[in-house]
Amino acid sequence: MGQVIEEPRPTVWALFWCIWYLGIPLASMGIALDVLVQALTGHCTGVWCWF
Repeated sequence: MGQVIEEPRPTVWALFWCIWYLGIPLASMGIALDVLVQALTGHCTGVWCWF
C-alpha cells in the first residue's frame, strides 16, 4: 500500500560542495602548516619534498 520513494543519493553537486567546504580549507591549512614548519625549522616536510 502506498508509494515507496527512492532513497536520497549523493549527487555531483553534493561532491562539489563537499570538496569546496572541506577539501579546499583542509588542503590550505596543511600547506600553511608545511610552510610554517619549513620557515621555523629549515626542514621541508611537504609532499613536494619527496620528489
